[in-house]
Amino acid sequence: MLDLVGLPYRRSGTDPTTGVDCLWAARAALERIYPDLTLDEFPLDKAAAVEMSESADYWLPVRSAEQLGDVLLGNEPEPWVAVLVDPVGRYCFTANRTRGTHLVFQGNLGRVSQTLRRRATR
Repeated sequence: MLDLVGLPYRRSGTDPTTGVDCLWAARAALERIYPDLTLDEFPLDKAAAVEMSESADYWLPVRSAEQLGDVLLGNEPEPWVAVLVDPVGRYCFTANRTRGTHLVFQGNLGRVSQTLRRRATR
């Protein structure tokens, strides 16, 4: 995961050389955690990601992020997504304009509007 830290940020970006957004960062983290992750499960299209968060096919809403790979969604100051990559230290992987891709303590993410966990069986 550390090799993904420090990539430049670009809104709606999906190319690590020119910049990526938080959705791409979350997808990249999830691909490392779940090698069998499909594009349907976690799309790189923001509208589809909203639908993903409302779908019980692949993801279940949970009260809080506690397990490796839990996805956190927030809306302040703008929509963001992060993935819990260190449940013990409570660190999440995300991206933003000021820091690019980075690890952030879960308590410093801001207000979480929804937390999702991948279904064990699909």
